[in-house]
Amino acid sequence: MLKTNDVMKILSVKKLHQKPVVRNGAFGLLDFFASSFLTLVVTPILIYKLGVEQFGLWSICNALLGMLGIFNFGLSETIVKYVAEYWSKRDVEGTGGVISAALAMNLGLAILVSLLLFIFSPLMARLFLKEAVTNTQMEQIIRIAIWGFAPMTVRNAMLAVSKGFQDYKIVTLFGVFTNLCLNGLAILIAVIDGSVYKMITSTVIMLWISCFFGILLANNKIRVMQIPVRYLKVKFQYINEIFKFSIFVGLTSVGSVVYSFADRLVVGAVLGLTAVSYYTIAIGVANKFLAISTAVTQALTPAFSAWKQELTLSGISRKLTIAIVVVSVPILALAGLLLIFSRPLMVLWLGESVGLAVLPILRIMVVIYAIASCIVPSYQVANGLGYPWINTIGSLLMGFFTVTLIVILGGKYGLPGAAMANAAIGILFITPVFIYYKLRSE
Repeated sequence: MLKTNDVMKILSVKKLHQKPVVRNGAFGLLDFFASSFLTLVVTPILIYKLGVEQFGLWSICNALLGMLGIFNFGLSETIVKYVAEYWSKRDVEGTGGVISAALAMNLGLAILVSLLLFIFSPLMARLFLKEAVTNTQMEQIIRIAIWGFAPMTVRNAMLAVSKGFQDYKIVTLFGVFTNLCLNGLAILIAVIDGSVYKMITSTVIMLWISCFFGILLANNKIRVMQIPVRYLKVKFQYINEIFKFSIFVGLTSVGSVVYSFADRLVVGAVLGLTAVSYYTIAIGVANKFLAISTAVTQALTPAFSAWKQELTLSGISRKLTIAIVVVSVPILALAGLLLIFSRPLMVLWLGESVGLAVLPILRIMVVIYAIASCIVPSYQVANGLGYPWINTIGSLLMGFFTVTLIVILGGKYGLPGAAMANAAIGILFITPVFIYYKLRSE
């Protein structure tokens, strides 16, 4: 039987694990508001300076960089999970081994994928329906953007080290500062020169700079956690272990990236660059509901990786339920308010012409993304508990059906049809259903 002191000790440990979740959720919220504010300020300025079609081209390049994230094969998420898991067991050698193995794999993939994409960029350029942009111009822009992939993926892996130790403060501040620099430079170039080429080039340069500082931050974190250099060796046993997990997370990323970025590429191929601009603006607002849910709950992956060593299955289930309720209620209420005041807000933000053109598809997407935000806590928990494959199944199905429906509905109904295609995200509800079933059946 447990003594009173033992009980108090267990409770105090649990509280210590809960505090990082709340604190890291707050930092995630800060990151969300900072990025949202930047979007609010930057979008109308770029549309005014570049024009609708050139803004669509700029949006496609950003979407391309985001879509290239599928070639990360989930290694950043893998670092977060395994660093948290090994560190919770105070396995210093395992923690160092996982970090080294994941970073080595990440760097190798980044270099290989960048070279392959550069070679096949002419084929990619032909995918888009272009109104005033030639294949040669599109190819040049794609080739410039591709060289931002390697530094972007290495930087994200480096920042994942701090996340694995459940320290989101430095990651958030670093992300906010980087976004300020990227967007500030883009606005400056748009105002002075108006060249999309130079804007993309500046983005790539900033990604390389942020990669360098990301390496410095990861190195400093490893030193602070007092992980000896002798443990930072690449060993096959850790490569083999994290590969099994990362392959599922990587496949999940395929569906997520298709949903988050390739949709804009498909809209560009089906409906043209002007349609991409309107679609990008609408989804940029609506997916903030999904973004805020992700920002608040991202700390659940390392937290549940640690909690599964300590809590009962009913305790884990209860924490998941609390997370879903805490996230869903305010977001659904906020979505309702946005729907009510969407017309005056869009006209005030973008002007009557663009604002009213975006309004119908915005309303469709707000409903879809607000409901989808309820799924996010279970997504994070599935990775933390070691069930990445359920996310993989849902994500791949979601990505496939989203693209298919954009082609079908977009081709028939235009932008409203492309917006309705986003409802394919509902497939992801299989994740919370599976987790609750698994926790009750074991």
